[in-house]
Amino acid sequence: PDAKTLKDSEVGQRFSSIPPVHFLPVKIGNQEEWSEEVEHSQSEEHSYECPLYRTSRRTGSITTSGFSSNFVIAIDLPTVLPADHWVLRGVALLCQLDD
Repeated sequence: PDAKTLKDSEVGQRFSSIPPVHFLPVKIGNQEEWSEEVEHSQSEEHSYECPLYRTSRRTGSITTSGFSSNFVIAIDLPTVLPADHWVLRGVALLCQLDD
């Protein structure tokens, strides 16, 4: 039941990998139609809007858009738990780990 969904890591495991994420560009005019398809396919699951950062520092200068320069994009990840569960744990995706 929880295959292909976000779940808690093993005890003591700080980082874990996820499968590659494939981005599909959508024309703004078609966005509403595409959003309805995604919502329908995920209707039985919760979704966590997970931030993607360049590095684990999560710091950077604030840009004119109001986001950190380290922030890349938010990615909706399917989960069986409510988004609050992941927010309280500070779950985020990283493009790279610090050495």
